[in-house]
Amino acid sequence: MNEAAFYHSRRRGYEIHDGVRYDWSAGDIAVVHNNCVHQHFNADPVKPARALVLKTKPMYMFMNMLFQHLVEPRPRSLHRADGISRREESEQDRNHSK
Repeated sequence: MNEAAFYHSRRRGYEIHDGVRYDWSAGDIAVVHNNCVHQHFNADPVKPARALVLKTKPMYMFMNMLFQHLVEPRPRSLHRADGISRREESEQDRNHSK
């Protein structure tokens, strides 16, 4: 779901996808597949290359269909909306269970 297509509109360059080199020039399209380790390189030492990147990920995010897992969960809030801290909540739970 996180693949990308690169339409190269200017210059020349190359990409490395999982250790394989692919040369491109203006008008070529390169597709980067899921879980592909990749790098993009411009062959011109002075003038910039240009590419239009097309991805479906923003659409999946907008439609709440993104099924990628979080690498690092966001930290929990220390306070609830009613002002009771998580520590106080834990103490209350322990007191009620006695």
